[in-house]
Amino acid sequence: MKDLRSQLSAALGVPVPAVSPAAVPAAAPGPLDPDAHLIDPWLEALRPHCRALGLDLGARPVLGHARQLTDQAVKKLKDAGRGRDAAALADLRDRFFDRRDKAGWAALKDAFAADALPEKTYRALKQEGACPHQALARLARIPAAERVGMGHARLRERLLGT
Repeated sequence: MKDLRSQLSAALGVPVPAVSPAAVPAAAPGPLDPDAHLIDPWLEALRPHCRALGLDLGARPVLGHARQLTDQAVKKLKDAGRGRDAAALADLRDRFFDRRDKAGWAALKDAFAADALPEKTYRALKQEGACPHQALARLARIPAAERVGMGHARLRERLLGT
């Protein structure tokens, strides 16, 4: 591609603009990235409601703050008789967290498969309603040498934080 561009510029006598690495768009953040909620339709729908209801969302809210403000906005919208808007906003929030949790469970399952950890532990975590993001973070804090030899009960205890 670069050769073709230089040949065309030489034939036409037009200088080739240099493409800097900063000009190349970055990949969109995945659902597990800390800033994934910033580009989600949920947050885009929340912004006008926050302005109208007098809630301070800020330019780059953290995930927990955005969730709290959504809860407040849903409550205020319901109180104002705008149940459809409240339901739509709550639905967008729930869909985001569902996608995020699904990606978290997939990443945790991949981590279990990579280290040949007991699948029984993974299933137990899922059945007990553990947070996949916390379990993934706790798994990453366990040294690899210790993690490989762990049995089901001990690993489950460490990942649940009990």
